[in-house]
Amino acid sequence: MKMSNFEKRFVNSESKGEANFQRIRDALDAVPVTDASRVIEVGCGIGTVSARISEAYGCEVVGTDIDPAQIEEAKRHYPGCTFQCEDSTRMSFDDERFDIVVTQHTFHHIPAWRDAVRELHRIMRPGGTLIWMDFILPGWLRPVARQLD
Repeated sequence: MKMSNFEKRFVNSESKGEANFQRIRDALDAVPVTDASRVIEVGCGIGTVSARISEAYGCEVVGTDIDPAQIEEAKRHYPGCTFQCEDSTRMSFDDERFDIVVTQHTFHHIPAWRDAVRELHRIMRPGGTLIWMDFILPGWLRPVARQLD
């Protein structure tokens, strides 16, 4: 499921991307990341985190998002990086393609999240690393949030 325009206005900023990258970086610093590492960010939005991972670690990074508008925005902001439109429940990548899979604040948008988890497992090499950050709204706030969509 794509983000609402309201949510895009809230999360599509360089400062938000930089803050998310700092949290991701803390996790990446705990695993061996080399220039030979292959990383995918699932739900990359405008691409800030993918671009920062590529810059900081010198590795191959592919940013993916289901929303073509988000991918176009990412390509405009970071023309030297690789971004492509992908459905996280049916990705086009080969099995065991990536050493590190990063996803942040994405899975609450995926109705078939179990299928997406299976895809992450399929595209990650054995012994690879999954960095997963997300949040869940408390039950009392869900009806209010649905009205903002």
